Amino acid sequence: MKSFKSLNAFHMAIKNLEYRKFRSIAMIFFIILLSASLFISSLIISNIQIGMNKAVERMGADIIVIPDGYKGELKTAMFTGEACTIYFDGNWANKLSSVEGVKKASPQLYLATMTDSLCCVGGNQLIAYDEDTDFIVKSWLHEDGKLKKGEVIVGNDLIVGEDGKLKYFNYPLKVKNRMEKTNMSYDTCVFMSFETAKELVQTKEAKGYLKFDNYDNLSSMVMVDVDDGYDIEQVKKNIEYTFPKQGIEVCTANTLVSNTVNNMKQFQNYSTVLITLLFIMTFMALIVIFSLTIKERKREFGVLYTIGMMKSQLIKMIVIEASIISLIGGILGSSCSYLVSIIFKNLIASKLQINKLQLYGQPIINKFAICIGISLLAGVIASLYSAYSVGKEEPYSLISENQV
Repeated sequence: MKSFKSLNAFHMAIKNLEYRKFRSIAMIFFIILLSASLFISSLIISNIQIGMNKAVERMGADIIVIPDGYKGELKTAMFTGEACTIYFDGNWANKLSSVEGVKKASPQLYLATMTDSLCCVGGNQLIAYDEDTDFIVKSWLHEDGKLKKGEVIVGNDLIVGEDGKLKYFNYPLKVKNRMEKTNMSYDTCVFMSFETAKELVQTKEAKGYLKFDNYDNLSSMVMVDVDDGYDIEQVKKNIEYTFPKQGIEVCTANTLVSNTVNNMKQFQNYSTVLITLLFIMTFMALIVIFSLTIKERKREFGVLYTIGMMKSQLIKMIVIEASIISLIGGILGSSCSYLVSIIFKNLIASKLQINKLQLYGQPIINKFAICIGISLLAGVIASLYSAYSVGKEEPYSLISENQV
């Protein structure tokens, strides 16, 4: 039988979708559900992964030595941005510098400001660092230069007035520089020298709020850079062996994020199972819908055969219908998920205990492409199954099957 050249598969697929609007919308809905779930799950998982990678990277230190029992407060301050005050006495930086494998040891002091007071501009995390030994904060700065007394460096997201000044505990501070974007809690922190911090904690307001036992030689932690050629875990053991039972806790950067990483992996596993089940259910639903639709249209297909349409053209028409439906559903599903992510980005970030969601750039474009591609593939495979069952039958049986 000769092919009827005027029967255009694409044109007929469009007409069929327009004619059967309810069926088309129903299948688009299933594809939207699939695409939206894939997009939002992959977005959340990738943001947690990025956050953890940056957390380790931005710590800058291989080992962090803190007062015993304060690991929880430190993790909260670093990963969620909740301000805290941590301190211990003693010149631990000098002590740690003598340990084998330690290349650099630099102290930092974490101070939480009052959230509801006229003497402070807001509840922020103040971090004092030693400019002579620091190897972390400098790497985040746009320009070099030491801080004078009363000068500070602010995180990229911290709001500063037009006069470029801040006030904490009634101590005036002048903003000298702004850090590069870190996408961590550091973006809302205020960095200062130990010289400035020592004067700030001596104010009446600070003493009434912080209540230190000793205001001299304060530090919250010591950031340790391990020398080349030394194993980080071994240097950690060296420190613990050198200073046993002295009220300190030695943490590697990886151990600080280990619980969060484990939670992320657990969430990722649950999400993978959920996505897989949803994909299977959606895929099976698409097959059922296509099969029912094909069964209802057998007489139509039989007539098309008799007027000259070849089986290859018929299968092509069915696949084109599925491709159009899947493409529309994939685009709508991914776009809706992206829009919801933008609207509720702060809530999602808070629930996931990360600083903020990454919602822009090439990775997002890649997610769009992958989710739309998977949606398209699912629709095409489902349609091929139905189209194959039609292709095996003869025109007469297709026409006669639905006759009463």
